[in-house]
Amino acid sequence: MLCMLQTELVEGYLERELQARIPDFDMHAFIHSLQTHREEVVEEVLDLLLSFSDFLSFKQLMLHHKAV
Repeated sequence: MLCMLQTELVEGYLERELQARIPDFDMHAFIHSLQTHREEVVEEVLDLLLSFSDFLSFKQLMLHHKAV
């Protein structure tokens, strides 16, 4: 329950900030573009961006990053 709430808060914040800074920003189109052009995006950046929707993945990624 708490993880879901945190995920919703983070996703909502990111989407609002991107919409405020980028005219006509569409999160669904952005995610689709990332997935479509996966080979053109640095792997760590892509993993980070896609992990925001999954708290456990995000947590594991952050713990791994701290350990390195």
